[in-house]
Amino acid sequence: QLEVIMVFRLSKILKRQVPIGGEFLKRLKNYIYMDTYEVAGKDVLMLSVTFTLLRNNEFIGVICKDFISEFIQLEAIKANNKLFQGQGHLTIYDQDGNIAADTRNKENVGKDLKDLSNENYSTILSSIKQGEEKIFYEHGNYYCILPIKFNGTSLKWQMRVEIPEMIIKEKARLLMWNQLIMG
Repeated sequence: QLEVIMVFRLSKILKRQVPIGGEFLKRLKNYIYMDTYEVAGKDVLMLSVTFTLLRNNEFIGVICKDFISEFIQLEAIKANNKLFQGQGHLTIYDQDGNIAADTRNKENVGKDLKDLSNENYSTILSSIKQGEEKIFYEHGNYYCILPIKFNGTSLKWQMRVEIPEMIIKEKARLLMWNQLIMG
């Protein structure tokens, strides 16, 4: 029965039929997936992690672990508060463009970027999938884009940090005055 549950779980994760013991499972890699599940009558955003178990290159099973994804939002808020006293904006996207954390609007967590009528959807999704790392300036803000890589998978998530130009200039001004005063 456990095998059937695991295969059902994999079918949901991969959004396709998974044959038990088929060639597909032998080639299956570790996977991280975010989706909403009903728990005690409430919709809960979960992060599912699966690891394929192989012995002598033969499939013997799958280990799945689900986490309530709220911890990602809490860690993003902590990180954002450390950066320029929380005056920036930190967003984490999964490999499909779903929002795993958003320090500006927690209601966006779990939503697909394209559903938020973002005109840059295809550009952002492409940069997530490519594992892009860059810093750029646009519309009065500096952006730092960093890939998040998970050991044992080829999947890439992305963290985007947005800092208003005036915040960075203020910090630079304070550093300059400190240097002048200290000598």
